[in-house]
Amino acid sequence: MNVKSRLGKYSAILFVAVVVGIVSFRSGTGTILPTDYPVYFWAAAAAGDLFIYHPATRQIESVAIPWNPVHGITASADGRRIYLAAERSVIVLNTTTLSVVADLPYPPTGPVAVSPDNRLVAIMTDSLLVLRTDTYAVLFHHPTAVRQGAFSDDSRTLCCTAGDSADVVLVVGFDSDTPTVEQIPIEGGHPSKAIPVMNGRRILVYLTEQPMLSRLAVIDRLAGDEIYSEHIFPGEGDIISAAGWDRAIYTNSGSPRRIEGSSSFKIFAINDNQPIEEVNTRRHGSGSPHGFPVGPVQVTPDHRWLIALSATEPPQLLLYDLENEQFADWQLFGDDAQLRHLSVQLQP
Repeated sequence: MNVKSRLGKYSAILFVAVVVGIVSFRSGTGTILPTDYPVYFWAAAAAGDLFIYHPATRQIESVAIPWNPVHGITASADGRRIYLAAERSVIVLNTTTLSVVADLPYPPTGPVAVSPDNRLVAIMTDSLLVLRTDTYAVLFHHPTAVRQGAFSDDSRTLCCTAGDSADVVLVVGFDSDTPTVEQIPIEGGHPSKAIPVMNGRRILVYLTEQPMLSRLAVIDRLAGDEIYSEHIFPGEGDIISAAGWDRAIYTNSGSPRRIEGSSSFKIFAINDNQPIEEVNTRRHGSGSPHGFPVGPVQVTPDHRWLIALSATEPPQLLLYDLENEQFADWQLFGDDAQLRHLSVQLQP
């Protein structure tokens, strides 16, 4: 796919959806290898443009598309397709030709989730739909309204948060020909995001207890109990892991008026069941630090790069080198830009 750099033209843009994918793109300077793991986002202020950020080179490119994926963008596990969660349907594109593979007539409420084995795609709508990726036939349906979903590393477990006021996590198992369903009640807050780890044996849940107060909960499905809990103030952040990684990242949006000890992300050791490091997110410029109230966050499949969007103004993008434990890039955008949605499907 030929892309043309337009960073100068769109220095003040509205970000609505971002996804980290395993896709190879060609530019005028040569081939960008799959290990670069491009980051995709859609700019509403420049309707019809799909932007691509390359962590390895810190470059941004763009390509025109005639769709508005207001609910998110998700790359398939093999990187051959991109799922655009538009207002009234999910549009599936071939990443090489940008031709439409399918237009799935289900109004989404959030980004789709693709299984790491690339066999299943889950659509979040007024009910949960799981489709086969070879035919896009519906394999599983559950009447619960959902807004977020994530597959386990082995593709056998799908965790979803309810779209209504129900304080439950919906867990669907695909170990047999007949999917199984479990609804896990969550106490002390409403789940905003749930991700399965350890091949679905544990679930990391980010909850909202009340305005300006969130909580991280770790659920052990075998023990049937909550084995870790941590309050996060002011919270309102995100949680993510990556396939084959024994770590997770969860964020605290913090306050833009408080530089030290507020806006941050923590690295959580899954096997040890505890946080092991906290990184304050701030950048230095013009002789003084600038706060980065960190919001949505993702990690590349090689576990090298962390990409985050700011939760409040000024709108920013952050790149952190997890291997060398240092910030690698900051992208500051115009004051009218709003960074508000992050979606990813990872495969090592």
